[in-house]
Amino acid sequence: MADGGENVGTSDQPHSPTKEDLSKCFAKYDMDDKKRLVAYIFNHENFKNNHPESREGSSKDTEAFIAALIKLGFSERDVTVFKDKTADEMLNAFKNVNEVGTRNPVGCFVCAIMSHGRENDQLCAYDRDVGLYDLLSCLTPVKCPSLRKVPKLIFVQACRGGEIDEGACVTDGPETEVNETLSNIPIMPDLLVFHSSYNKYSSFRNETNGSCFMKTLSKALSEFGTERELLTLLTAVSYYVASEKFETKRNPELEEKQMPQIMSTLLKQLKFEPRRENASSKAQLYSARYVAATTTMDAVSGDGNTGAKFHLPTEEDLMKCFDKYDMKHIKRGVVYIFNNENFKDSKKLPTRHGSSKDTEDFKTALIHLGFHETDINVYTDATKKEMFGALEDFHNDNPDIKGNIDCFICAILSHGGENDIIYGYEGEVELDEMLSYLRPDRCPSLTGIPKLIFIQACRGSKIDVGVEKKDGFGFGFEEKPPKIPIMADMLVFHSSYKEYPSIRDKQKGSWFMQTLSKVLKKYGAEYEIMKLLAAVCNHVATLEYQSLDNPEYDSCKQMPQIMSTLRKELKFELRM
Repeated sequence: MADGGENVGTSDQPHSPTKEDLSKCFAKYDMDDKKRLVAYIFNHENFKNNHPESREGSSKDTEAFIAALIKLGFSERDVTVFKDKTADEMLNAFKNVNEVGTRNPVGCFVCAIMSHGRENDQLCAYDRDVGLYDLLSCLTPVKCPSLRKVPKLIFVQACRGGEIDEGACVTDGPETEVNETLSNIPIMPDLLVFHSSYNKYSSFRNETNGSCFMKTLSKALSEFGTERELLTLLTAVSYYVASEKFETKRNPELEEKQMPQIMSTLLKQLKFEPRRENASSKAQLYSARYVAATTTMDAVSGDGNTGAKFHLPTEEDLMKCFDKYDMKHIKRGVVYIFNNENFKDSKKLPTRHGSSKDTEDFKTALIHLGFHETDINVYTDATKKEMFGALEDFHNDNPDIKGNIDCFICAILSHGGENDIIYGYEGEVELDEMLSYLRPDRCPSLTGIPKLIFIQACRGSKIDVGVEKKDGFGFGFEEKPPKIPIMADMLVFHSSYKEYPSIRDKQKGSWFMQTLSKVLKKYGAEYEIMKLLAAVCNHVATLEYQSLDNPEYDSCKQMPQIMSTLRKELKFELRM
């Protein structure tokens, strides 16, 4: 059953991943010296009829970013700057990326877009708005086969709305009587959302053994949870799920694909360090059904505020950003699992057979990582009111939990729909509304604590038939090449969280692009890309500005956001 409603089918794939399977998923992109590193930079500084107003300072961002790219090994001839382009010119430039890749092999494609922006990921071209995902659709393997398997890194400096983030105060431990001024952090930091599928596409689940996504996630956490940094581990999960194929009753002639998606505003690295007590023996006692055997699974079912003041990050500033979450508290954490298997409207939303198996395996994996069974709360067939109530009760029942837990985890297993709709037993639940309960202003006990959200649900009903993946130019045999999902190997890094603005100085440039450029230039060859971007998030989140429209808000914040379907680690190794 696709976790969106009515799509029913059968499949001989996927099998439950073995430890060896998952070991192969911890791979790196091929950044061979012989492959070109290509970059497009869209610097939109002026607009038709001066509406919206010009973006002074944007050229400074462009210069800094180019310098960083060259330091990383990009050739100046492979860095193309597009200035003040119309919407059609932007679309044509993206459509022509495939031609660039056919001339010589490309190791990585980078695109920076600096412009005004609006809600729903609308960007301002010179003459009109253009949708970010209309541009990104030009980079799919179908439309841009020369970049198949090539990482595509999209950096967006633009507003995503006009709401004001006032921030929330944070301390490093339990409340004290110290009267020092507390530091402000953005409303939505320290958050990771890992979707089982890309926006508008289906997720697949087996009635007996559960879903490919949750099965793989649970196995990865069990086998590698204390060995690998979290984003590295989740990238491996994406790799495995993306490698599988699904044959469904709705389209038996097609082998469908599934591409998980990471959305992250984590500010630091996160690794589940081994606990002193033997949690693995508890895990074995807890679930005798968690068998690592090969199993057949049926696939059923706007860049605005220009008056901001800030200083450019120094090397010392940035070094402090390469930080780790403290994973040595009294408790590993608190877990909420919403397992919605049955629904009031069973005709529209059929029973999600196999979801209980996902729940059991996930609990087993968490216990293996050191979570106490008493700290794992399972809600079965919860209504919208009950789901919201559970999160509200968590805050009310745990006012002093700050400083006592490593992290908070929430897993949502349900049917879903477009625009991040999740279904409760009766009625729809908006994911954004649900996540708002975890904001520091609504749940201060979780301020500064990593919040990991895992979602097993459809996000629409489009079909991802995949594209053939070829590792070379042919080898004289007719073995059918494997497929990868349409939206694989892409990373989108937003300068601000959805519906919030981004800050730019007319002379010095923007917080986001300046910090990004400095981090890439100084540390680009030293750290894996997710660590680099987490450091960027960390620094930008420390900065503050005063709202020009609402001067009473004098400590406003900006929170960058990572969206990723990368399937492997990516590191810009030094060129010889």
